[in-house]
Amino acid sequence: MSLTTFEFVDIKDWCTRALDTHDFMHRSRTWLPLFAPSLAKLCPPERVVPDDHVSDRLFLTVPSTGGLTVKDLVEQELAIGGSLVANLGKVTIKADSLLVLVNEHLAITEGYGDARWLRYQVKTWPNAHHHLECFVGKRFGLKRKMHINAYDTLEEILVIDRPCLYLTVRQDDQNIYHWLYETLPRLYSLDVIPQLRELPLLVRDPLTAFQLATLKRLGVYNEIIPTFGKSVLANALYFASIPSPTTAHRESVLWLRASLASAEPSEAPIKRRRLFISRSDAKIRRVINEEEVLRQLAPLGFERIVMSGLTLAEQIAAFRSAEFIVMAHGAAGANLIFASLDCRVIELHSPKWPNSVYYTICKALGHEYSYMFGLHQNKLLDYSIDGFALKQYICKLLSSLPTVV
Repeated sequence: MSLTTFEFVDIKDWCTRALDTHDFMHRSRTWLPLFAPSLAKLCPPERVVPDDHVSDRLFLTVPSTGGLTVKDLVEQELAIGGSLVANLGKVTIKADSLLVLVNEHLAITEGYGDARWLRYQVKTWPNAHHHLECFVGKRFGLKRKMHINAYDTLEEILVIDRPCLYLTVRQDDQNIYHWLYETLPRLYSLDVIPQLRELPLLVRDPLTAFQLATLKRLGVYNEIIPTFGKSVLANALYFASIPSPTTAHRESVLWLRASLASAEPSEAPIKRRRLFISRSDAKIRRVINEEEVLRQLAPLGFERIVMSGLTLAEQIAAFRSAEFIVMAHGAAGANLIFASLDCRVIELHSPKWPNSVYYTICKALGHEYSYMFGLHQNKLLDYSIDGFALKQYICKLLSSLPTVV
């Protein structure tokens, strides 16, 4: 293994702002703004079990939304980073990573959205982000742990000679959540600079049917260039960043919702549904007593849905029709972006995996949101839910709704 060290540099320090779109398209090391920075201060979420203080502490203090906690978001108005698009010229893109290297020793911060999100990811998963773990001062009896920014240079490189637009080289981005919220917002750049629609999109793998369907709904028909897991030397790369974090940036969430739903026919009366979004098709973090929970909820009109068995159009239709959603935390919750604005959401969590990203999406859209933690069961992070307590809470919510005559 041959390692090269690097540091991060902001695009605005590496590039200059373009005069206009023509200047941007024809002059490298320039940038233009996309989504503007915003401020966020959210209403606190509700708990299904009011006196569950352990769950309260878990949910409020875990930094799962781009390094921000729920406590941060409800106690103060926080700055949420916007995004930009850059004509970077010649760069190296490291496979399965967020590293876009403008020279041998500099990677752009915006590969991670912004510096705050970068610090969070590197601290949380250092070895997944080309930050090698080492100990310093061992010979003097010290054992201070440090992370070194370094990457392997001995690998096969795919050379792309023609101009292209970065979309994703991460394998994780085949996951519906990462694809919708951490990849597709880059395509807002096509709305701002239509000339980019002439460029091929750089991706890791051939796109899945779901990914292709989302691009079609966005009206994106650019050529696709897969890297097949290789690092890339691109002689002319256009790179669009994403807001940081996207789920707390209301404008980008609303853009995604409007753009992906634009293929829907005009609003017509929809039969409202009450949905239980199952993770029975998953390998981890399942509600282990799901049948028991469903027996409690079925008399209230809830039906079980496994999202992986539906097409994109069917997933959108299901969430659009929902007046009430109970869901186990997982990738299927990404579809909340399609739910009607008056939908009520209850999210179920493993006590070993608290996560607040769907809370922030619900608040961006105006959904009423509650959460409930289960009882940990096994090493797969499966958990059980008190179905009776959940039913009681839902009955209380339903009794407070106005009666339609």
